[in-house]
Amino acid sequence: TSGADYISLQDNFVLQNENIVRVLTNDGAAIKSVTLKKYKDNSRTREMEIIKPLTADHLPMSIPSVKVSTNNKIEEIKLSERRFEVINNSKDKAMFTTSLEGGVQLFKNIEFSPDKYHMTMDIVFKNNSDQNVACEYELIAASGIDYEGDQHTDIAAVVGINKGNGKYKLLKTNLKNLPESNESV
Repeated sequence: TSGADYISLQDNFVLQNENIVRVLTNDGAAIKSVTLKKYKDNSRTREMEIIKPLTADHLPMSIPSVKVSTNNKIEEIKLSERRFEVINNSKDKAMFTTSLEGGVQLFKNIEFSPDKYHMTMDIVFKNNSDQNVACEYELIAASGIDYEGDQHTDIAAVVGINKGNGKYKLLKTNLKNLPESNESV
């Protein structure tokens, strides 16, 4: 197989540098995970995975479907299981494409900043037909960002107590110090 055949058939591929590992897939042209190499998760045993799928069919930054409108006809095209062609990938960039019905070609470009944790994504619909075409889509947001601390001890409550004469006293307390039932102060 040639290099072009391999790229069009592959499933998962990794873009990484010394700080971050990004796993992308051409199934739905999505991000499967983003892991920070220099940070640990809540258990302090594994590298911190900051972006991960909410469910197997809701991959971060994927487009589950596209509605293509031509000549007063609307067709919904499911993309979540469509295998996109990877037309360009490098250390910090991946470009996907797929042909849609109605002569429309979808391009999705994901580019990561080489020295930061930033990402940009461009979605382009190219009309290759002679007719007017309108496209509508939804984007699944990145989910699964882990909370860095202990969720039960890092949450605090701030209560304002009216002392009279327009003066208030602020009390701060840890969640575990709050009463078990509602109490009036």
